[in-house]
Amino acid sequence: MIDWFRKFLGSSPEAAPPATPPAPPPAPRVDFDDQRLPEKARQEAKSIADMISRLMAQADQSAFDRIVLGELVQLRDEHLPKLLRSYIDVPAEHRKEIFKKTGRSASFVLEEALGKMRARVEAMSRDLAQSELDAFANNADFVSRRYGKVEDPFG
Repeated sequence: MIDWFRKFLGSSPEAAPPATPPAPPPAPRVDFDDQRLPEKARQEAKSIADMISRLMAQADQSAFDRIVLGELVQLRDEHLPKLLRSYIDVPAEHRKEIFKKTGRSASFVLEEALGKMRARVEAMSRDLAQSELDAFANNADFVSRRYGKVEDPFG
């Protein structure tokens, strides 16, 4: 009977809720101490991973944008491991072919990419710090207006 009314009114039966998308594949795991990675790249990768961990811990306690948190997770769980894994997967005897194609060694290309990742994480850290400074300044301004003159620490 209900179906007849639906047909009469021109509506279709209720659609089933959309299926949840499948979980993304697990990120490739990389040992930051893998000896196939150049020493400088190992240290840089560890440093970037540590920076991301510290930044995520700070971000959990702030109003940090979810998009930026998502980018940090993606950097930590996907981009950094994939970059290192792709370097490791190139047999050492074939890495010189990268130099022939690019004019730069594979280790230089790896370190350059890690430098770009570091720069992005540092920029996100500055953004978080600026957000926190802005929130503090706004709170100090509110207290000043609400409860009387409080010296502005920012100027």
